[in-house]
Amino acid sequence: MALVTRGDILYHGTPFYVVLNGDVSLGDPIGQDGTNWVRADADAVISCMGFALAAGVSGDVIPACLECVQQTSSDLTVGNMLWLATTAGRIDDASVGAAATMTQVIGWVVRGATTETMYLCATIPHVEATGVAHEATLVAAADFAAFFVADRQYRVLGARERHSVAGSDAGAVTLTVVKMTSGAAKAAGVNVLTTTLNLKSAADTPVWLGPSATVADTRLVPGDALGMLSTGTLTAVIDTSVTVQLVVAER
Repeated sequence: MALVTRGDILYHGTPFYVVLNGDVSLGDPIGQDGTNWVRADADAVISCMGFALAAGVSGDVIPACLECVQQTSSDLTVGNMLWLATTAGRIDDASVGAAATMTQVIGWVVRGATTETMYLCATIPHVEATGVAHEATLVAAADFAAFFVADRQYRVLGARERHSVAGSDAGAVTLTVVKMTSGAAKAAGVNVLTTTLNLKSAADTPVWLGPSATVADTRLVPGDALGMLSTGTLTAVIDTSVTVQLVVAER
């Protein structure tokens, strides 16, 4: 994971004008902080609402746009998603999700090999799919089920999980968020996240996992489903909720 160097703007959509509430550089992702426009920041939960088409300081009026194409000197992989960074006004080349951090995809790499080009858009649709097992006591893996069926192409961005009572069994107790193709059983699904979720982690404390490094495992097509698959003995585990964040597949 690394910050991406902002570059020349090769194309931009229709400009609109904003009043700044802080320093901004050309090409920065920007958003509203409740007063005026500042550098967008995933850590401060200031979402990207546009891109600066000029540099400025607090009080300046500058042009901005909802989408643009930037050329960068950073070494990037074609097709990879780009994310709003936890460093204000910056772009990241990998998921920056955390339990208390906003996860926002703001574009894709459309060209590489010394002429890296990024398509950036502040209005890429995001979708959340939530699965809940709320029994007083979970007693079997069957308590976890498929909870989302794709109606179009999606990419998994990551997932947050929370339980009200942690597992107490001596062995490992985990939960895997799996993708199942049409006709495939849950046990045949592939993990869409970086690893498994620990159902013995602290109660009432959300945890975050990013997407699998195997990009094919994070892509959903119509008919693919998401489900939850547990391992270990579920003694004491209560009220388990998983929210998977997805983005409508890139243009």
